[in-house]
Amino acid sequence: MPIIDFSDNINIARKYVEEEGHPLNILTEENKKLEILCMNMIQVLCEGEMSYVTEVFNRGDIDIIRKHYQVKNDYIYIPLKEKYGVIGPADFMSVDDKEVLSLYHELVKEEKRDDEWFGKVLIFAERVVKIINKEKNILFSAVVRNFNEDDYQRLLQGIKSA
Repeated sequence: MPIIDFSDNINIARKYVEEEGHPLNILTEENKKLEILCMNMIQVLCEGEMSYVTEVFNRGDIDIIRKHYQVKNDYIYIPLKEKYGVIGPADFMSVDDKEVLSLYHELVKEEKRDDEWFGKVLIFAERVVKIINKEKNILFSAVVRNFNEDDYQRLLQGIKSA
């Protein structure tokens, strides 16, 4: 079986990620916000400082994750799988997204901010960071390999309407 070199796709994705207003650029900017929040939460939790994490959830700073993951599901995973037959991201990454969203909803609903809750926040934040890396290195590569201009326009409209 031949080895497939995806480096060209990663380079093409990088071009779109840097193009102001392109859907991959918008999703990347959302990822940057999520990554900063999550990395900060991981750091302060490891240092034993809980107030920052409570503030992030109380202010709703982390709520961007709902919209971001919904857009990925509806406008990336589904078209990749149904239109292009690309099953990897749709079958595996979407499962990760659903688990993280489930944990997110559990964390938001929980009023008791105890050690168990903060432990779940740590797991949540670590998973989000891993998913962001998968988006950057796998998902966006699959998108540029398959999407056409109409797909990008639908993705952009999905982002704007979410």
